[in-house]
Amino acid sequence: MAALSTRPNPLKWTGGYYNREALWPKEPDITIIKSLALKYLASELPAILDLDRLHVEFFAQGGFNKLYSISYSGHSTHYLLRVALPLVPYYRIESEVAVLSYLKENTSIPVARVVAWESSAATDLGFEWILLEKIEGVALWDLWRKVPWESKVEIVTALAPLLGQLRDHKFDHIGSLYFKDRETQPDPEHRSKVAFPIHDLPIDSLQIAKESEDLTIEEASQPNRYIVGPLLHPIFYLYRRLYLPGNRGPFRTSREWMAAELDFQMSWIKTGPNIKTSTNREDFDRDDWDSDGDEEAPVMEKLSNDYRDVLPEVFPAAEGVSPYVLHHHDLSLANILVNPDTYEITGIIDWEKIQVVPEWKSFRFPKFLTDEMDFPWSLDKEPRMPTSAEYIEDSENHNSIVVEERDRWDDAILRQRYDEALSRTRDEKQFFSYESDTARTKRQFEAMAMEITEHTNAARRWLERYSESKRVITESEQEIGLSLSSNELS
Repeated sequence: MAALSTRPNPLKWTGGYYNREALWPKEPDITIIKSLALKYLASELPAILDLDRLHVEFFAQGGFNKLYSISYSGHSTHYLLRVALPLVPYYRIESEVAVLSYLKENTSIPVARVVAWESSAATDLGFEWILLEKIEGVALWDLWRKVPWESKVEIVTALAPLLGQLRDHKFDHIGSLYFKDRETQPDPEHRSKVAFPIHDLPIDSLQIAKESEDLTIEEASQPNRYIVGPLLHPIFYLYRRLYLPGNRGPFRTSREWMAAELDFQMSWIKTGPNIKTSTNREDFDRDDWDSDGDEEAPVMEKLSNDYRDVLPEVFPAAEGVSPYVLHHHDLSLANILVNPDTYEITGIIDWEKIQVVPEWKSFRFPKFLTDEMDFPWSLDKEPRMPTSAEYIEDSENHNSIVVEERDRWDDAILRQRYDEALSRTRDEKQFFSYESDTARTKRQFEAMAMEITEHTNAARRWLERYSESKRVITESEQEIGLSLSSNELS
């Protein structure tokens, strides 16, 4: 087991503390991407192909992905091939494909159709990838400030019954969704190794059990093929955590989940000093263990134990097992696509690393309506509308206070409209209240578990205030910065 603690993450980083970016080892080869398109789109394109009419171009880039647009002159459907860095090798791609397939089968949520995918980087392209049918539309983020109020109400009213469908499907474990027939099993004959163990097994003993290098969505289809497996959460894969042995789920209860997170923090802390004497020290990221690690280790270790001491209070064993639901934790305006003329919702994107979670974590509102909910605030009267210049952040007339007050006012009204639309299709009030003090405390405990090693003082202050008052601690009282788990890697 000792060797596992000094194994570097395959994902490398560049830049400083405030501008870190994942490093691409090479540029994806467009020629190979074109060959993949020809192979997997053959049944959808004309029988006699004119290669001059097949176009592959760079489309966009995110934190861990590069997208390439694929089109064929005269063919109305366009496609995207998304090339992925090894954030969580194998599992990130496998889970996203399973989620998209599940949603296509069981809901009317407009998600992209998966044509084919590859969850191993051991191919000619050298990266994992997904080939998707492109959803037409514009990100709501690009239009929101220009959308008329009546149309904003119509958007959230249409969004509510779509997202409400996620509540209709219950699971008995906390984790991430996968195809059951592609669950990894020990297979020493296969070459490609999994970098993320399903159970508490040495990582080098696990292999990917795959009959082919890549699959189409139809080939993966089997009755009852979905299963809740390892949870895709940064605390289980960030930096060298990827190769630490431990329980990554699935979990039966919230308490079991939080205990596993604290176990990983303790393991990360205790194995850190091994890096200094490792023969491959230069292969590790500076955040795996730096010069301050030895000094901070006793503090972080004690803090982990202190969090474990209050775990039974925040997550009582009497709560037992409850039904868990699929939750899109990053439903921002950037991930909602609309028709730019009618504002009709055309697609909901970014389903990677989506989790099956308890109700206290699966708030019913989309993220863009909840960012301010944990801040105590009140307005006696409706604030004025900001001027156009006050909205522009780079303008000398930008007024962040006026804009923020108006946004909070509008968001509160839009949440009401969202609830009204939701209540017409289901009794959402039957669910555990996301706004309750108990739920908020659980969310804060879960967030601070990650901060034990990322922002130790913030985690310590929260625990001190919780222990002293035994009441919910609001985010404004914490006075903490954003962590990697909620910023770069959420």
